[in-house]
Amino acid sequence: MDKYFTLILTIIFNTCAHLLLKASAMKSGGLTNFNISGIKSTYLQPVFILGLCCFGISVLFYNQTLAKIKLSYAFPLLNSSAYILVLISAYFIFGEVISCL
Repeated sequence: MDKYFTLILTIIFNTCAHLLLKASAMKSGGLTNFNISGIKSTYLQPVFILGLCCFGISVLFYNQTLAKIKLSYAFPLLNSSAYILVLISAYFIFGEVISCL
């Protein structure tokens, strides 16, 4: 695979993972009861598991990217791109307010 294609896939899966985990947290309300049923209802949701899978896939593509691109180039590009995509997506999907802070 092309080195930039794997980096783009890393960014996409990383962004999707963040959005899915946010959706899961909003649906469950977070971990309110630290017991077996609270853990099950919070962390065994399909949306949460899908978010974790996206992170896992992102890591696999990132490993392939690092085999072809310098870390000093890939890391800032991944994080800055994912930051911008999550920021814009959260505004449109969740209605979050974008502020200077």
